[in-house]
Amino acid sequence: MKNNWDLSEIRFLDFNSLRFPVINFQILLEYLRETEHGTAFHLVNAGTIASASQDPKLLRILQEEFLICDGKPLSALLRLQEKSFSNFRGPDLMRRITTHGQYHGGHFFLGSTDENLSMLIQNIRESNPNLHVSGSHAPEFSAFSEELVDKWVDLIEVSGAKIVWVGLGTPKQDFVVSQIAKKLPVKVFAVGAAFDFIAGNKREAPIIVRKLYLEWLYRFLLEPKRLLARYTIGNLIFFSWTMKYLKNLKR
Repeated sequence: MKNNWDLSEIRFLDFNSLRFPVINFQILLEYLRETEHGTAFHLVNAGTIASASQDPKLLRILQEEFLICDGKPLSALLRLQEKSFSNFRGPDLMRRITTHGQYHGGHFFLGSTDENLSMLIQNIRESNPNLHVSGSHAPEFSAFSEELVDKWVDLIEVSGAKIVWVGLGTPKQDFVVSQIAKKLPVKVFAVGAAFDFIAGNKREAPIIVRKLYLEWLYRFLLEPKRLLARYTIGNLIFFSWTMKYLKNLKR
């Protein structure tokens, strides 16, 4: 890390062993510009926490790497510690960083399908025609393996990208960004459904729905079969984490 960017100056909020930095968008941009080492960014919401509670390896990764609060309910809980704390939705963060892409090098997009990637890049370039797209890759569906990630690392390295966007779904994408950041001096973001939203393949919740903390319900109503088990079990697990968090705050 360059000496002019000191992570120790950032305040972190604790949520049951997970540490979330109190940062704004400008601080994040500064980090992207001023550091040269690989960093994995995990966008965390209730679903991510539910997955981590059932997977010790994922939990350990989240405890050790850079977390960004994605979910509204989670950000509301963290604001009990810091009123100014704010969350970053994956699609919004991706749009904003790619709009400022001229400041920190080329972008690589990993995930989804060839058709989706084409629409994703096209839509992003409407906001920033000068965006440097170093490359993209739509991998075949498969379980996580380090050998497979090594192939993707080779593609990214050859492309010369500085920022990598990964949309492979949780928890797979979290393992992938962790491995990429360890092998290359790039910034890697696990952004999940942001690929589908920006490509226009899926509808985003209206702003009023997001402000009411009901984006999860909106998505469930659009895909009830796919999301029923995830939200039923996941919300129960997140509720238990919330109770533990509130109990710790009272101490």
